[in-house]
Amino acid sequence: MTQTDPTPEILTAELLASGPFARANAPFRLLWVRGPDAAGFLHRLCSQDVLGLGIGEAKPAAFLDSKGKLLVTCLVGRLPDGFVLEVATAQAERLAALLERYHFTEKLTIAPAAAGCGERIAAAAVDGASIASDVVGGVVLRWARRGIGHERRHGGAAAEVGGEGAPLAEP
Repeated sequence: MTQTDPTPEILTAELLASGPFARANAPFRLLWVRGPDAAGFLHRLCSQDVLGLGIGEAKPAAFLDSKGKLLVTCLVGRLPDGFVLEVATAQAERLAALLERYHFTEKLTIAPAAAGCGERIAAAAVDGASIASDVVGGVVLRWARRGIGHERRHGGAAAEVGGEGAPLAEP
């Protein structure tokens, strides 16, 4: 890289200067895992410390096979009524099948959430992630990394993705 080449930070700032950007049909889906054994079940299967997640927290997670090969990546979040796994639409069926394959006697349910995901992308000052239930029956997931903030609204909340000038909430 020469001195005239822009840094990733400069490129990010230039791209987001004309934002925020919004799309009504973002390619993400949610899976709910609910029940008294949900935390322990997910903790045993994924790379994230699910037992340590507080209500409203969300973190990245990976699901591996018995040899350590990566199968699925997602964001796992904890809400008062269970856990939500946000996954790329292309990986949703694979994740659901993996969870069902290892679900034996645990007291829990695994179910897809209502379809529909809207997303906003804008500059963000603070890295982090959060998840919350929305008053219209959907789920709102916010996360930021390296100066780029994402706000994804699922289910009933998907139609409420803000457009130009709407502030992007901090994670």
